[in-house]
Amino acid sequence: KVSKDIYIGWRTFNGNCARCHGETAAGSTFAPSLFERMDGMVEPAFNAVITGGLQGQMGVMPAFKGDGNVMPYLDELWAYLHALTTKQIPPGRPEEMETQAQVPEYLRKK
Repeated sequence: KVSKDIYIGWRTFNGNCARCHGETAAGSTFAPSLFERMDGMVEPAFNAVITGGLQGQMGVMPAFKGDGNVMPYLDELWAYLHALTTKQIPPGRPEEMETQAQVPEYLRKK
């Protein structure tokens, strides 16, 4: 079970990113694995890529600045992808925790 933030992040990823990066974020023929791309990445760099897009060797990731399906959930998207790519959660649809008290302290919103 995961926090509401991570669940919303998964939902945001699934609706906007999975079509290119794959449902498990392991990459595809035209978008890289986020496990490799996010290795050592910090949240401000992640935010810059999502907001401004990225020109990569495999193609162009669009900028999501102004996208109402992504930008309001940037923190949640980071929480999900960070937890996934650091193997704190397994790939696939997570089960949302019922209460904030069940969320580990390090994942709670401050």
